[in-house]
Amino acid sequence: MTPLRLRESALLAIFAVSLTLGSYANAQQNSAPAVAKPASINSQGKKILGVNDYTRWRSIENAIISGDGKWVSYGLRFTNVPTADGRPVLHVLNQTTGRDLEIANASNAVFSADSRFIAYQVDVPAARGGRGGRGGATGAAPDSSAVPPGQPAVVPPSAPPTIPPVVDTGVVMPGAGGRGNAAPAAPGTRRYELRELATGRVQAWADMQSASFSPTSTHLLLRRGAGGGAAGGGGRGGAGGLPGGAAAAPAAASSTAPRGTDVVLLDLATGRSQFLGSVGDVSFNKKGDLLAYTVDAASRDANGLYVLDLTNGRTEVLDNDARNYNRLTWTEDGTGVAVLKGKDVERMRERDNSLIAFPNVRTAFGNAELTPARLDASPAQGFPRGYVISDRATLTWSPDNRRVYLGIIAQSAAADTSRRRGADSVPDVDIWRTQDERIQSVQITRADADRNFTYREGFDVTTNKYIGLTDSTMRDL
Repeated sequence: MTPLRLRESALLAIFAVSLTLGSYANAQQNSAPAVAKPASINSQGKKILGVNDYTRWRSIENAIISGDGKWVSYGLRFTNVPTADGRPVLHVLNQTTGRDLEIANASNAVFSADSRFIAYQVDVPAARGGRGGRGGATGAAPDSSAVPPGQPAVVPPSAPPTIPPVVDTGVVMPGAGGRGNAAPAAPGTRRYELRELATGRVQAWADMQSASFSPTSTHLLLRRGAGGGAAGGGGRGGAGGLPGGAAAAPAAASSTAPRGTDVVLLDLATGRSQFLGSVGDVSFNKKGDLLAYTVDAASRDANGLYVLDLTNGRTEVLDNDARNYNRLTWTEDGTGVAVLKGKDVERMRERDNSLIAFPNVRTAFGNAELTPARLDASPAQGFPRGYVISDRATLTWSPDNRRVYLGIIAQSAAADTSRRRGADSVPDVDIWRTQDERIQSVQITRADADRNFTYREGFDVTTNKYIGLTDSTMRDL
């Protein structure tokens, strides 16, 4: 055998031995007991998150503290799941004792100013339909610590806390269905609860949209949703139930349907409730001794502006008319009130509104001859022709209570929804001109905002004079 062949044979033998030793080492390593850290733990000792972990994340929402600093409230909600599976849990923590109260399906908590009460909404999720079981079965109470369906359960800590949380799971409702029958899915319901913090006593009201305390913590105002449901009523005038001195948000497209809903006013001292029907806007003044509200009913005969004296329960009618009342606004000190009242104009887009203002509400009590300061869309008062007072803009009082700031808008014809346009008459091409200040996408996005734009003007309530502040040459102040 030549030296070259001997060298090749030696190299092949060495290579074969290396492969054999490498395979044996790998087999020994795989068969050895696992002494390293689990694959779910990285080198820093932290857990590696997987896809199934993301649905277990919760977010903290609406964290508030009571006025005396003894109570803290916050909510926890699953975030990476469908909204219906969010399962909010409200925590009410006593800072003195460390006791943590958990309330399943609760959110939107608010403390009273004197820190005696907390009010919150409870949204009971809709029951899921399924295969029927034996009749008389009861549904399980909601579990505040549960995880979304299909996910692993949360492992409890090895050492429980010194003071375990108190879980309030709400009312357990009987389950529906019988042998062989599918259980129908029950609709979700909403209720508002009032809890006395010292005693834990709870009162509940079904189908309420919002709840707010008076600034002096003497009353709780509960407003029912439009149509008796949880959804809030909108309309031109915006939502009511705002704190004293606050103005409602700009309204969306107008609606001729009445906005009035039921309101329950609870006296926290006596526990007695007063019912107010067909309420449009409603608001406490800053002092908390007066409650102003408008009536917006299907039959407009009793529509008007009303003020309730919370100290003696007396109701005073400040103005009555078969018109729509909205944009109720208190002065900053809570002594005066202003509102718009108007009527729909046939085939026109905007209402014909008037502004009425009472700089001192107390002087109007028992004085039927007192007339409010009033501004009409009349050229006689210097009002520009072709414009109306708009209920798409808020009302604002000046700090000295002498002026009310309002919005005006050009009257225009309402869109004709009765005519049906043919397919050939529908434009499907966007043309941009060099004179256009904005591109088409911006024009489309801001089309509604441009149509609803209002000019800010003023009204002097002491002299009944209109004050022009802005126009097309100066749109903003």
